[in-house]
Amino acid sequence: MSTAILRDGSDALKVFTHGSVDVLRRLVDLTQKLQTAGVPVPVSNIDMNETAIRLPWIQGQTMRQLLGNAGPDKAQIHSALDVLRCLHQSGVR
Repeated sequence: MSTAILRDGSDALKVFTHGSVDVLRRLVDLTQKLQTAGVPVPVSNIDMNETAIRLPWIQGQTMRQLLGNAGPDKAQIHSALDVLRCLHQSGVR
């Protein structure tokens, strides 16, 4: 499921190109379950138009910027991130 991240003031909107309202609700529900379990994840909600997930915009370096300074472990970090990228692109069931 491909996504786009848009900035809306102090919030980020994570828009899913093939996301239905049901998918968005499941993702928000999963986030709340992670929070309940003690996992530090940002609070998320479905936006008013029910087309995206709204969460706080987090300032900082992007992963691409951080990898620019990774040094000799760069290849291993890229391999690990490939696995993470596949996880983020997987669908919710």
